[in-house]
Amino acid sequence: MPSNNEIHVALASDDNYFEGLLTTAWTIVRNCSRPGDVVLHILDGGISQDHWALLTDRLASFGCAIDRLKVDQGSSFGGFRSYHGGGKMTYARLLLPDLLPTTAQIVYSDVDIIWLADIAELWDSLNPDAIIHCTPSKHTIPAELAWFERYGYKFEYGKRFCAGMIAMNLAKFRAESLHHKMLKAIERSNGNTPCVDETVLNALTFWREDRGYLDPRWQHMSFGQLKPLEPNGFVLHFGTDAPWQSVHKYHHLLTNQHLIWHGFHAEARQITRWQSMRICNSILDIVCCRTLYVLGSRNKIGRAILQFLLWLKNKSDSISYIDMYLRPFVIPDDFRRKLLPPKSERFCFQGKRKTIGNADSTTRPIVDNNGQSRGNLHPIQVIPRGKIAPSICSRRLSAPSSQTTSFGGSNGNSSEPALAKRGA
Repeated sequence: MPSNNEIHVALASDDNYFEGLLTTAWTIVRNCSRPGDVVLHILDGGISQDHWALLTDRLASFGCAIDRLKVDQGSSFGGFRSYHGGGKMTYARLLLPDLLPTTAQIVYSDVDIIWLADIAELWDSLNPDAIIHCTPSKHTIPAELAWFERYGYKFEYGKRFCAGMIAMNLAKFRAESLHHKMLKAIERSNGNTPCVDETVLNALTFWREDRGYLDPRWQHMSFGQLKPLEPNGFVLHFGTDAPWQSVHKYHHLLTNQHLIWHGFHAEARQITRWQSMRICNSILDIVCCRTLYVLGSRNKIGRAILQFLLWLKNKSDSISYIDMYLRPFVIPDDFRRKLLPPKSERFCFQGKRKTIGNADSTTRPIVDNNGQSRGNLHPIQVIPRGKIAPSICSRRLSAPSSQTTSFGGSNGNSSEPALAKRGA
């Protein structure tokens, strides 16, 4: 159970976003150095009981606490503009200061994010005097600039932030009724803010001196190249390209980033990565969208074919950012060694015995091309049929041996820790 060093994290979801919620929550606690200190406050906009039971069961082995906060989307945000996928749960974070009256600070994360970094490191770095912590973003849209001008808010490029991952000082929000002012600003524009609540979160904190800025690695958008400055992990935000939703031929492709997400989702669900991709996509869509991504990212001919198909499908808006979308996504070498198993250990077979070296040997030496010994290699473990094999992109980051569990949950000898629930 959480200690006095609690790490408060808020996630908002309805049943349509459950697969994202499960994967985000899984990566948060899985890659945290102090998972027992994590308190997950789930803003529940209509999660089914079956899904809720699955979520609590899968996270039980980490010893984190789960706080269920039920939110009625209809009564709370009835006249507000819907976000991608038709949901309105993004606005629920503005209810946190009132829903958690004794909580001073909280990290909010969208559920289209995977945490490939230690959230405890982020938590320990937060400034208690900052009203909000964010990662600056140069991206905006003309409609939002017009909204700022229409309602008298100042705007400056380079100060706008993406609200997918922020830390909120709930004590200051309450003291200034800032969350109520933000809700009123949305109502004043008839619920039609260009970037939903992200617009007002920016508008009402834009010129504050107590706004805190985080290193960009704490929110890296899934399209684009990682800089070799993030060897200790990063937070990957998919934005409008949610991996658990159906891929779309020719303009939403099956990228390397998506495969990383499906690896963690499969681990959380105790299924294979192929089954994860098949939840929302047909085999034709998977093959088509993956092939087009590989061809388009490797040579000019493949890119030209993809551009032509986009033009045929009347997706000319996607052509403008195709170079950015197809940019190779490469994980820095230092971090790759933490995230991925060694190449010699990547072969995992379900239901079939596969060993390296002699069948009766327990280990054999690894020798590199120069004849130098690099330690011992263990035979590949036999994985019973029906159990998930460790994905090549889903190896637990460094964690104490006492917290290491088998892929798919806790072992049968460990007692299941109690979960703190509200409104269950």
